[in-house]
Amino acid sequence: MEVVKFGDLFKYQKKSKIKAGDGLELGKGKYPFFTSSNILSKSIDEFNFSSPSLIFGTGGKPSVHFCNQKFSVSTDCLVAQPIDEERVCPKYIYYFFSQNNLRLLEDGFKGAGLKHISRNYIDKIKIPLIPIETQKEIVSILDNATALRDKTKKVLDEYNTLAESIFLDMFGDPTKGNLEPIGNSITLSSGYAFKSTDFVEDGVPLIKIGTVNKGFFDLRNVSFLPINYIKKYKSWIVNPYDLLMSLTGTVGKNDYGNIEIASNDYDKYLLNQRVVKFNIIKNYNKAFFYHMFLHKAVKRKVTKLGRGVRQANISTIDIMKLKLIIPPIELQNEFAEKIALIEKQKDWAKQELKESEDLFNCLLQKAFKGELVS
Repeated sequence: MEVVKFGDLFKYQKKSKIKAGDGLELGKGKYPFFTSSNILSKSIDEFNFSSPSLIFGTGGKPSVHFCNQKFSVSTDCLVAQPIDEERVCPKYIYYFFSQNNLRLLEDGFKGAGLKHISRNYIDKIKIPLIPIETQKEIVSILDNATALRDKTKKVLDEYNTLAESIFLDMFGDPTKGNLEPIGNSITLSSGYAFKSTDFVEDGVPLIKIGTVNKGFFDLRNVSFLPINYIKKYKSWIVNPYDLLMSLTGTVGKNDYGNIEIASNDYDKYLLNQRVVKFNIIKNYNKAFFYHMFLHKAVKRKVTKLGRGVRQANISTIDIMKLKLIIPPIELQNEFAEKIALIEKQKDWAKQELKESEDLFNCLLQKAFKGELVS
């Protein structure tokens, strides 16, 4: 196996002048539009590139994408294409970085405030290079595993779309009609400013902004506090299935104001600052309340409550003043029964997704240990 520097395999294309804010919602433009994010969430009506490429985000956190169709990028991205396509397959290198090697990029982010990575740093990253035919064989195997995983994800998305459709059929737009401040029916529990110096290897998991700001309940980088903190900080306990929301994020990004459900991975959690827990006192069924906050019109209302130039902050007072519908509880309960049936099917799909992700990760590890193909 040959070890080669990235800069000896790839050349960078002309830097884009398009700003990240110029992109449209994904699907509304003709072409994918990549920004300095690990998630493709935008599109655009013009393209700058059409050859198979790697796209690196240069600001904030490490990200790398592969694209083999017409696409554009924002000014905070680097686009790299092979110097010799007979020597290196760009998607093989994409999978190389996906194999826990984003840490190689993460180490290159420097600076105060918003960190950035340089082209020079990426050029020096060492790549384990194998024959091109073997690269393509590995890519084919990993592509098949990815397709299986994506198919299961699509099933989950379809269940979510079905739940959204049922909500719309039964209740319409929750921001229109007879509205009341939700503060008449709920209370909010704010998080506590726990200190990172108190973190331990195992104990009570702490729900932080990063746990609830991605559109799912994320325990991948969970921090723990001493087990005796459960008694010491009773007011900040979170139980499985409690409803949560991050009140702080980045202006222009979808990383705040998202409602989440605490998972049942642990019996108890503790709540960190700038995350709130919804306590329903009356008038609302929990399942209805959760799906109401998933509605795009409600999300827009919540996002507009954010104050700040770069960092958006929502106050609990503004959340309590938010005016939304309160349908008859019998109708809410009927909705909840329908959702419960969908959730059962989603549980099966989630298990299948976990199995397909485990398979993909296993193949990925073997690929770069030389164990996947002979």
